[in-house]
Amino acid sequence: MMIAHSYRNLDAEPGLAGMNTSTEALARVVADRLAERVHAGAVGDSARELDGLVVTLHESHVAWASYERPL
Repeated sequence: MMIAHSYRNLDAEPGLAGMNTSTEALARVVADRLAERVHAGAVGDSARELDGLVVTLHESHVAWASYERPL
């Protein structure tokens, strides 16, 4: 799934303050936040049956990073 947002300096985002905002680190942040939502039931009951998830972020058509984590 692709979600388009406006460009901004992520180092200025309060929720990311003091973090490394590399693509690799951001893939982990997104995966962890999605996992929290799955555990809270915010993504629907069927999501509780998932064993894990993979988040892949693309910087360009040749540069990307993925993070895989269990649920």
